[in-house]
Amino acid sequence: MGMCAGEETSLAANDVDCLSKLRVYRDYFEKRFIADTESYFANEAAEFIAANPVTEYMKKVEIRLKEEKERCDLHLHESTQDLLAKTLEEVLITKQLDLFQNEFGNLLESNKDSDLERMYTLCSRIENGLDELRVALEKQIARQGEAALDKIADVAVNVSIN
Repeated sequence: MGMCAGEETSLAANDVDCLSKLRVYRDYFEKRFIADTESYFANEAAEFIAANPVTEYMKKVEIRLKEEKERCDLHLHESTQDLLAKTLEEVLITKQLDLFQNEFGNLLESNKDSDLERMYTLCSRIENGLDELRVALEKQIARQGEAALDKIADVAVNVSIN
């Protein structure tokens, strides 16, 4: 049982209409929406960072990423989701990597495991996001190792003097 010629024409016209609507959506809504979203979150991030510690900022980023994904799922075309996620990750994480890296050593020294996990999760969302954390971890391990060796050397000197 094949399709009638009229049905094939109707389906093809429907496909063209859908593609045309998607093109209008992308050209007249999505581009502007993404640009406005980027601007909004850049301003929000700057204001929040100025008034709060990095650990609170990371919590805020987790919440914002989740909220925006849910909003996108409910209200926007599925093609927008990846573009929106990449835009948010760029603004909220990539542009704040220096801030994260500067706080990393403090979190390690203070054994703030949940904050370290949060930082790892956020940084792993972006390309090469963990590279600098890896370097900072290596430096922290080296510093702690040197401090331990210095302490042992001091004890050995004190023991040999006595």
